[in-house]
Amino acid sequence: MKFYFWFLPILIFVLRCATYSTFSYSQFEQEKLVNLSGVSSNKLSLLTTRYLKSNDLYDKFEESPLVVIYDLDYELMANKSRNLAYYLSELCYFTGNSLDMEDPQFAKMYASALVYSYTYLFDKKANPTPDPFSAEFRFALFTYNRSLAQLVRFD
Repeated sequence: MKFYFWFLPILIFVLRCATYSTFSYSQFEQEKLVNLSGVSSNKLSLLTTRYLKSNDLYDKFEESPLVVIYDLDYELMANKSRNLAYYLSELCYFTGNSLDMEDPQFAKMYASALVYSYTYLFDKKANPTPDPFSAEFRFALFTYNRSLAQLVRFD
């Protein structure tokens, strides 16, 4: 009995120390948040945010986004991860969206978003194969089209 008396508070404390936090949302609020991306709003998608937070890059991205993008680009060249290509496309589009058109990085960010989206959608060497019904696929299509539109507008 004494064991259970001490074990239960310790177990509760340990279970509350999770890597991922949980939130309660209403049905429509959750649906709205799931459909947001860096292209359709001024926030990153939940998928990209989760990736950045799980790799301890979220705060670093807020401070210096180009450094995080370059680091992830090196990782993409080494691993050819399709999901990483999606995250990079959204990060580049989001970063480009925050820049002024006269900034020299403006066109580079949208061109990078275009290339990373293309990698996600069409690169045969990237793994795993894309699921055309996934949220990433839909967001990558949207990012590809909007990046191309921004580049055409820039010229």
